[in-house]
Amino acid sequence: MLGAEDKVTISSEFDDLRIRYTTDGNDPMWFSDEYTKPFALTKSKETVKAALFLGRRQMSAVFTADYVNEVALGTAESPNRIIALLQITEHPATAQTLQRH
Repeated sequence: MLGAEDKVTISSEFDDLRIRYTTDGNDPMWFSDEYTKPFALTKSKETVKAALFLGRRQMSAVFTADYVNEVALGTAESPNRIIALLQITEHPATAQTLQRH
């Protein structure tokens, strides 16, 4: 559950690849929003999907996380924190490792 000041963070160790994400439940495409900084969710329930891209080419599997936003529900009590959503620890050219924290 996310509280008032909580943000979603998506991270990758690979500077040569771009993180693209969606919050509407659709898989990300090369033209989806590019992740540049932590963001808040605005709906009571949201599905975040993210993947790595090199130009128009998808380089990783799609990672999915479902969140419930306590603020939108009117029940926020949690402290300020950053939620790590996607961390890729091996380069997709050699192997893929997706971790959820």
